[in-house]
Amino acid sequence: MKKEEARKIGMQARKMISAEKRKAKEKQITEQMRKLIDCHEHIAFYMPIGHEVNIREAIYDALNRHRHVYLPKVDGDTLCLIEVHDLSDLKPGAFHIPEPHGIPVEPSTIDLMFVPLTSFDHNGNRTGYGKGYYDSILKKISYKVGVAFKEQLVECIDVETHDIRLDCVIHA
Repeated sequence: MKKEEARKIGMQARKMISAEKRKAKEKQITEQMRKLIDCHEHIAFYMPIGHEVNIREAIYDALNRHRHVYLPKVDGDTLCLIEVHDLSDLKPGAFHIPEPHGIPVEPSTIDLMFVPLTSFDHNGNRTGYGKGYYDSILKKISYKVGVAFKEQLVECIDVETHDIRLDCVIHA
């Protein structure tokens, strides 16, 4: 399936999830994330926007467990990762997504990265919004985990050489 089609299907599917069902699914996803948080020290998250899985509870959990927490910041046509200690320090950045400010770390520092997506398949392929920001750093991250609703699963996504496969996808 072409990426554009997969993206459209996944975005529509997550948009159709009722608020009540979404809340229950996000709770299940957060529980799955906690198991991974327990096993890692340097963890990169994303700040959810629109109909993405809201992972704020998992971010707070990691901060409370004294993990090193990193969030992305758009830097030209790539992302950089900056350590955060408090989500109230974030400022609106590219695409009005809250971003951290500070000195970026080398992506290879990250043990685990939770990645947003618009769709995914059983082979660990994902679609984002089509700008390639995440693909620009994922190759340097040791363990990459997509976060999604199961409704975003599609048959098979056509991939290109620059697309980076996820190690797994947490979904509910």
